[in-house]
Amino acid sequence: MSIKDKYNKNPKEAPKSKGNRDVVSKLLQQDNEIIQEIANTDIQVSVNAVERKIKKATFELDADLHKRLRAAAALEECTMLDIVDVALKEYLDKLNR
Repeated sequence: MSIKDKYNKNPKEAPKSKGNRDVVSKLLQQDNEIIQEIANTDIQVSVNAVERKIKKATFELDADLHKRLRAAAALEECTMLDIVDVALKEYLDKLNR
């Protein structure tokens, strides 16, 4: 290799490998499947929200109760709203018996 080749500003391109192309193609396909799954989930959530006729409510909670609710939601791997929703339904059903 000459000194001129060593410091050439336009180096040769790396050889293209079929294996890399296959890997990239597979990753793109997986990404597209994930995006489609997310889109389908978002559509389903929107449909469920319309069917349930959700109303927004704002509450003030005791700081300790809020902390316990947040911790319980983290342990149960759900939202605080999920816990409040179940608790309110159970409480109101109990009152109506």
